[in-house]
Amino acid sequence: MEWILDDAPLFSPRGTNYASPREIAQVWIDEFDKAREEGGLFLLTLHPHVSGHRSRIVALERLIDHIRGTTGVWWATHAEVAKYVKAQAGMR
Repeated sequence: MEWILDDAPLFSPRGTNYASPREIAQVWIDEFDKAREEGGLFLLTLHPHVSGHRSRIVALERLIDHIRGTTGVWWATHAEVAKYVKAQAGMR
């Protein structure tokens, strides 16, 4: 788990890493774009009590709009990703 894809450290007003929702949206968009370029997985961790505030939903909406505008994206659950990885590894 990378802290940059976890909402809590970035949105924590008590911490030293607080950023605005629009800045965080751009960080997440850049992380998604690079993960896609590398053929990797983009896994964002969100906590309802952190990102569930009105102003912070802006970041998530911008990210989702960006991802929806990108072709060839697989939206998957954790279970679907685990099944895919197991199949690729030849596991049952």
